[in-house]
Amino acid sequence: MGNRKSAHLVRNLICLLIVLCCAMGIFLKFTGDSASFFDRLFHPAFSDAPKAGEVEIHQIDVGQGDATLIRTAESAVLIDAGDIGCGDTVVRYLMSRHLKSLDLVIATHPHADHIGGMREVLEQFEVKRIMMPQLSGNLIPTSATYEKLISTIAEKGMFLEKAEPNTVISLPDCEIEILAPVESYQDLNNCSIAGRLISGEFRYFFGGDMEKEAEHDLLQQNPDLKADVQKLSHHGSDTSNTAAFLDAVGAKIALISVGKGNSYGHPHKEVLDRLEKRGIQYYRTDQSGNIVVKWENGEIAVKTSR
Repeated sequence: MGNRKSAHLVRNLICLLIVLCCAMGIFLKFTGDSASFFDRLFHPAFSDAPKAGEVEIHQIDVGQGDATLIRTAESAVLIDAGDIGCGDTVVRYLMSRHLKSLDLVIATHPHADHIGGMREVLEQFEVKRIMMPQLSGNLIPTSATYEKLISTIAEKGMFLEKAEPNTVISLPDCEIEILAPVESYQDLNNCSIAGRLISGEFRYFFGGDMEKEAEHDLLQQNPDLKADVQKLSHHGSDTSNTAAFLDAVGAKIALISVGKGNSYGHPHKEVLDRLEKRGIQYYRTDQSGNIVVKWENGEIAVKTSR
């Protein structure tokens, strides 16, 4: 008797599982967005698009690399796309936010941990504008990653814009100020594009992997760098993020894109101490996963995926 009951229970569970799988298949067939479904299921607070006047900064968890999505009600900007092998991660994240196009893609500088996943993004999304820093001939990379990205841009007939400081990129409901590089450098990190998003009263600063020299030069030429949120440069390295620069930006929230247990020791303790001394609240992708900072009605809220 006990064996028959057990067998009957197993058959019922199998039937229930089949029904659930069929229902899931039908749902995904008609929605056509499995990533979006699972995102709503496990992180429902992240799925709604920003309303007018709202801004979202998404620090996407790509390990030891950088990838940032900026969203407003009418605009979407991607800054960097992680390392080699992270393209699918970035693409799935963008799709889960119901994005089909990007108004602007910025490659802050051509190191693999910033451009490694960008080719997949260009292949999957309509990208209206793409920008990279102007490099002197001896700094142009010869890596396969860089060359494939340039080839993809050319194949798609896209115009590759070169970053010019003190220019403003106007988008439907926000603008991006290009602030750096302000000098010619012999180091790709210092050649990073630095900029600031402006949307209403909200400001967000990003600086790629710019280091102390580039930070100093930018401060000399443009002391007005105030922002509410700052992505720390170079994954929180002590070669960047000087005390003077943190004070000039004066952010309330700092974001650190960093890989768990990375061999560089990022973020460096000295930088974290500077943040804590200034009362700057910081979030790390190695600890918090995907990080979303939302500006709404003059207030900042932060949500993380873990």
